[in-house]
Amino acid sequence: MPLGLLLILAKIDETGMYHTSTKGAISWGGYRGFGTFRTGVGAYYGVSYTRDMGRSLQEITVLGYTNEAKRCAAWVLKMARLYAGQPSLKYKGVFLPPHWGDLANHPRNPSFENDGQGLTTMFLYKLWQRMPDRDAWLRANWPDIQAAGDWILWQLAHPEISGATNGLLHTSGESGDGSGDAVYPDSVCMNALRALAQMADSIGETNSAGQWRSCAAGMQMAIGNHFIIHDPKYGPVWSPDAVSWEYDASVLGPLIFLADYQGFASQNEADDWRPVSEAAYQRLVDTYSPYQPFGFYGQAMGYGQGFVTQSALLLDRMHDATKMLDWTAKEIYDPRFNQFDHYIVPEGVQISTEGRYWYRFGDLGNGVQEGETIKTLRLVIGVDDTHPDHLQFYPRMPHGWNKIAVEKYPVVFEGSGQIKTAFLHYTLKRSGKRLKLEIGADKNLGPVAMRLGPFEKQPETSAIQVNGQNPAGASIEQSGDSWWVKFTMPVGPAK
Repeated sequence: MPLGLLLILAKIDETGMYHTSTKGAISWGGYRGFGTFRTGVGAYYGVSYTRDMGRSLQEITVLGYTNEAKRCAAWVLKMARLYAGQPSLKYKGVFLPPHWGDLANHPRNPSFENDGQGLTTMFLYKLWQRMPDRDAWLRANWPDIQAAGDWILWQLAHPEISGATNGLLHTSGESGDGSGDAVYPDSVCMNALRALAQMADSIGETNSAGQWRSCAAGMQMAIGNHFIIHDPKYGPVWSPDAVSWEYDASVLGPLIFLADYQGFASQNEADDWRPVSEAAYQRLVDTYSPYQPFGFYGQAMGYGQGFVTQSALLLDRMHDATKMLDWTAKEIYDPRFNQFDHYIVPEGVQISTEGRYWYRFGDLGNGVQEGETIKTLRLVIGVDDTHPDHLQFYPRMPHGWNKIAVEKYPVVFEGSGQIKTAFLHYTLKRSGKRLKLEIGADKNLGPVAMRLGPFEKQPETSAIQVNGQNPAGASIEQSGDSWWVKFTMPVGPAK
């Protein structure tokens, strides 16, 4: 089991509570300066920040740890109910409906933490997709699941309390950057509503499904109308006023959330958003490249290095992504520490201007930083079961890498009208200008859409070999800075 997953699993205690820090985690002090190195701190162990929780729990769920995820889900749903019955939690004179604020285990007001709400809801969606008894589980928990979606509708329907305006949410937490106005939380809540609508339809709750889809469509229009501006250099781009965290990378939310709901191919229902996100990505890397080594965004490992590297991968900017992944490896490795086999994800990393010296700071083992780093590596691996009824395999092998090997990777797929789980394995090797893939699974997955690359120049379809053969019907595409070979083929046990 990868170390990062072990550390996330260790954040779930016997009661099901998720802890933002690893218990007893190392701390390197504050966010500026050298800080103070201390062991046994676990700075955020006593609290459960919902954005950390939502991202981390999605990662362990997708990677097959559904028993732990199910146990934590019961606790998560229980925490949402705390708002409904405590007089001390009244806000502007009213009891708020069940939801998650910034701290799941210590609710407080005002706390319209909509990114945490959306990410936690997406965790529940990922868990539902992977549960063998998912209809029974969903029916048993329907009042709580319904409340997760209805909280978004309630905010939009009660602007005098929530601060929502013009079809957009008001987010009081960090992702709202103090103004409440941000594309990041609105985008994840839009996707969460669509995910919930799928869940509702599966058990005949069509009224809720219809309301949530209608609200998501309205949010999509409002997001585009409000947050897209025209920049004289970059053209249509996400507004730089809608930013938070280091590097202002939260404007990449509409892109990176696609991998959670749409899939790794970066195909968006709103086709005009991809160039907007690409322009925002280019503006970001142009802005910071003069002040630090290209590829380093580690002053926030999740919000910076994670967001920017995920975006480079999803945009198929593989030369950029290669440098960013190199920096990721440097930032999480330290030969002096044996406690975690030399690897641990910090809250952030300081670096000298010329890039010769860097050091970690903050909480080493911080939930959202770990979760976003694991998601980044999942995009490299490329096993995409976001939609179990049409699996995709989109590995993105960085330049200079010669091999990716994966064993017993969990995959959910639809077969005979049922959701099933299989374990996939593959080895992808690069030799010169050719790629060779050996891939299989312990069950028949049916046809899987595949894409192999990157290639520096336009290849012939004969440049790839899969299980000893050149796949039939392959085509060539150019995307980002690279060329790719696309095809579809069945995957299953070796014959």
